[in-house]
Amino acid sequence: MESALAPIIDCVMTHWAGVYIKSHPRGVEASGRPHIELHFSTFSSKQMKGVPAVGGAVKEMKKELRTVGARVDG
Repeated sequence: MESALAPIIDCVMTHWAGVYIKSHPRGVEASGRPHIELHFSTFSSKQMKGVPAVGGAVKEMKKELRTVGARVDG
């Protein structure tokens, strides 16, 4: 559920200062599991600083989600 993601999202955003993660519920899968889309963003005066930060946050988020048994696409 989306509420179960909140502590994970907060933890990842703490590790990756400047990266903002927003969750968007997208209904329920055929299996009955909730489908939640995550959007990652950052602001930087230099693009090359933002790209690694977002990439690192995505990688950490995927790891944490798999740890709690979530299916990760993309």
